[in-house]
Amino acid sequence: MVGFVFRTRYLISLYLMTLTALVLAPTAEGAKASYRKGAVVKIEGQLVDPAGKPVAGASVVLTAERVSRRVFQLGGDDRGPVATTTTSDAQGTFAFDWVWDRYHDTFVVEVLISGASGSADEVLVRREISELLEGDNPVRIDLEIANGSLVLFSRRHAAGSFSTDERQVFDELGRPGRYEEELVDGERETSWWYFERGRMYRFRTGSLLQVVHFDPVRPEEG
Repeated sequence: MVGFVFRTRYLISLYLMTLTALVLAPTAEGAKASYRKGAVVKIEGQLVDPAGKPVAGASVVLTAERVSRRVFQLGGDDRGPVATTTTSDAQGTFAFDWVWDRYHDTFVVEVLISGASGSADEVLVRREISELLEGDNPVRIDLEIANGSLVLFSRRHAAGSFSTDERQVFDELGRPGRYEEELVDGERETSWWYFERGRMYRFRTGSLLQVVHFDPVRPEEG
């Protein structure tokens, strides 16, 4: 009987020790990172278009969340994702200061633009950077936006600077697949391409100048 009790106590003790180790063990991702808790990790980079031209005024979001889980979490610690937003400057550069907490283990950087009327923001670029957070400080990440002009379109939309003609087209068709802007004789001329509708709208200083019809096409991805 004594042997049975001793063996039972031993097994319970061994179980509790194993359980404690599982609860307190860091995740694999956290183990790779060498930052101390509370350290400020600078994440910085630049947005460019395919020609290497800086993309200014873009909304850049850093989202941190915990994907891997301990078997049990002490104290009910189950924090949700944390998102921080900044805007690229005239040189297309952006930066975040992340305070390392040894809890969040997955980090994603996204470039967003506002969607069509009433729709959610659209993601132009998304990149997970968790693998970069392994001790370097600052962490560098450069992103290429296939159609950087859409950022300019999004800024105009957010600022409410559409003319009456432009607003009518936007309300009917939403964001164009391509947006082009140039100065012609000192006046702003813009072209809104709707590939799948087979239409291109050209405006000069906000007034509708021309509508070009063509066979509908599906634009190339990226």
